[in-house]
Amino acid sequence: MPRELKVQSSKFKGARRGTLFLAGWMLFLACLASAQSAKSDLTDPAQAARFQKITKSLICQCGCQMGLADCNHVGCPSAIPLRKEVEMRIRNGESDDAIIKVMVDRFGPVILAAPTGKGFDITAWVTPFVMIAIGLLVIYFFLRTQRRSATATGSPAQPDSDQDQVRVRIEDELRARERE
Repeated sequence: MPRELKVQSSKFKGARRGTLFLAGWMLFLACLASAQSAKSDLTDPAQAARFQKITKSLICQCGCQMGLADCNHVGCPSAIPLRKEVEMRIRNGESDDAIIKVMVDRFGPVILAAPTGKGFDITAWVTPFVMIAIGLLVIYFFLRTQRRSATATGSPAQPDSDQDQVRVRIEDELRARERE
């Protein structure tokens, strides 16, 4: 094996190891982040599940923009009292919707982790899909016009770089060999 190929293959092995190491750390950190959840003193599993559901649907108001269930600031002046209030309201038998409504009445819709499906908030749900569709249409029409311009001239588009010229030359030589 030529020396150049050995050097290149060893570079790729190092890059592959680095990529795997980085991917492993990212997976580890993602697992840690997903394991974080709000703690409560509720002993009933149904109530604890409701507590998790409600706190995941609300945003902490300390400015961290994390979910109320996920805010991990030590001694957070917002998350701790809000969690206690949610816990107290669950113990008093209030419904999930009533608890969330109280929070929205007090803090406004900014406390909600996801926009409502009403009024202007619908645009927050629809806009990403519309933008993806527009992007795909732009790509489609761009490729379509490129293909038409290449076929209108009767020859493939002119190569822009040396690599394209080499690729075209290789393809021509392969076609010539197939004819033989």
